[in-house]
Amino acid sequence: MTGGDLGWMTRGSMVGTFQDAAFALPISTVDKPVYTDPPIRTQFGYHIIMVEAKK
Repeated sequence: MTGGDLGWMTRGSMVGTFQDAAFALPISTVDKPVYTDPPIRTQFGYHIIMVEAKK
């Protein structure tokens, strides 16, 4: 596991399944975090995604 904040991401900068999941998620809040469930699988491994903000 390498984990971590990926910073601001734009469409086209992520692999397909990761991008689809990330852009489909609502913004999480401290009292109601929202994660991908089940984790997303890409050629790089499994990912649990949480969106903190959108621009």
